[in-house]
Amino acid sequence: MLNSSQTQKCEQLYQSLLQKEYPVFRDIPLAPFTAFATGGNADLLLLPRRQEELFCALELCEQLELPLSVLGGGANVLVSDAGIRGAVLSLRAMQQTEWRDWELQAEAGWDMSALCRAAARHSAGGLHYFYGMPGSLGGALYMNARCYGGEISQL
Repeated sequence: MLNSSQTQKCEQLYQSLLQKEYPVFRDIPLAPFTAFATGGNADLLLLPRRQEELFCALELCEQLELPLSVLGGGANVLVSDAGIRGAVLSLRAMQQTEWRDWELQAEAGWDMSALCRAAARHSAGGLHYFYGMPGSLGGALYMNARCYGGEISQL
C-alpha cells in the first residue's frame, strides 16, 4: 500500500501527464496486460506511444521518486492479486519500425509473432525461431529469449 506521500506523488504524476494528453490511467487492472491474464490493479498505468512520451514519464517518475515498474508484453510475469503500487509503464504501444536495407530497427513494444510476420514480409530471416513465442521484443532482448534452437542475441 502506498503511503500518503506516494499517493500524492501518484496524483501529481497523473495530473502532469493528463495535461500533456499522455495516455495514463488510474487504478486499472493489469490482467489484460499479462499472458496469464491474472493480477490486481496498478495505481497508475502509463502507455507511451513514442520515445518522447517514454522519456517524459521516466523523468517525471524519477523527479517524484515514485516507484516504477516496466511491463513489456506480459509474458513470464505474474502480477499479485494485490496489484502493483506506484506507476507501471507498459511499452506495448511502442511499435515503430524502420527498415534500412536488410536492417530492422524496432521499438520494444512489438509482439514477437507480429514482428516475425513483418520481417518475413521484408524477406528478412532470423526471427522465425520466435514466431509463436508470447511476449514483446523488449522482453525477448532483456532476457535473451531462446526458442526452437535460436536465441535473440544471435540476431
